[in-house]
Amino acid sequence: MEELTEKERPYASTKTAFDLTAPDFAGQAERALIDSLSRLHMDSVYLYQVVQPYWRFARRVCKRDYARRHTR
Repeated sequence: MEELTEKERPYASTKTAFDLTAPDFAGQAERALIDSLSRLHMDSVYLYQVVQPYWRFARRVCKRDYARRHTR
């Protein structure tokens, strides 16, 4: 495959989620980015997103609220 020029290169992004029980967020982000770049065979991305496992929190809140409304 021939090398693409900067204009021809597609926009690429990647994402990561943190292990909330581990304190080293910067290290986690860096390791995840390096791994992603390796898998993408790229040296940079245009967008790096950090996502949180919101569904875990939301599920607990929904269960709690459901129990409050239906146990009277």
